[in-house]
Amino acid sequence: MDQRSVARLLIDAFWVFVVGIIACYLFFVVIGGIKPADTLGLTIVIGVLLVLCLARGWAHSHNKNAERDRRLVAARERRGF
Repeated sequence: MDQRSVARLLIDAFWVFVVGIIACYLFFVVIGGIKPADTLGLTIVIGVLLVLCLARGWAHSHNKNAERDRRLVAARERRGF
């Protein structure tokens, strides 16, 4: 593995971790274990992480220069899509 692929792996792992943290927070809010008003600092941090995660997803979906996995492109073309 070269440095670029290791860096990509670490970045992707970080965002998966962020999504897990957001999901865990939302789970405990829904079941009543955490009251957002009581943990205002945590709620603000989770809100910022959520906005960053959504912004990254939006930017990633609108990136026309992103490299596409050649295997997926070949499989799609083989199926006629």
